[in-house]
Amino acid sequence: MNVIKKNQILNITKSFPKYNTFKIGVGWDLEKKVSGGDGIDRRQIVDVDAVALMLVDDKLISADDVIFYNNEEHASKALLYKSDIRAKDCDDDNDIFVIDFGKIESKYNKIIIALTIYKGKEKSQQFGIINNAFVRIIEIEKDRELCRFETNGDFTGARSLIFVEFVKASDMWSMKGAARAFPDSGVTELANRYRKHD
Repeated sequence: MNVIKKNQILNITKSFPKYNTFKIGVGWDLEKKVSGGDGIDRRQIVDVDAVALMLVDDKLISADDVIFYNNEEHASKALLYKSDIRAKDCDDDNDIFVIDFGKIESKYNKIIIALTIYKGKEKSQQFGIINNAFVRIIEIEKDRELCRFETNGDFTGARSLIFVEFVKASDMWSMKGAARAFPDSGVTELANRYRKHD
């Protein structure tokens, strides 16, 4: 299994030439907080959402290219989102994307996998209380993990986290560990950061 670090790049096309379709598992843990002297685990209820942005020339040109809980399947069938699957059909993943690189239209040059906190500003929540976040690439047929990117950075004050980027160059796709944090709260604010403005 390949483990990549921040800013490291893994060529998916060259490393796994037999496959076009993969599961992309995204997971995280909430910081454990114990109070009151009774030893009870009191984790904050934090609504963390995984989202994928499909970009053209590094820009988001359509709301249809934002794949998340409210738009679970891209029109091309190249990208599918599954939410809240922990303890169901995957080991440690909170959310899953299924990506078929063979079906991605040629105009797309980048796919961003990110995490956001829903209503993070209103609830005064941020990624400083999120631990052990990871993205992993899984071969579907044998459910075998091929690659993983983990980050335990200090993201205090951030409500959106650009986790990894899939970048196309010379018709080959690579994965880059990003771990870039922004104050944007929720999917819409994050999407606006990449939206194409005329």
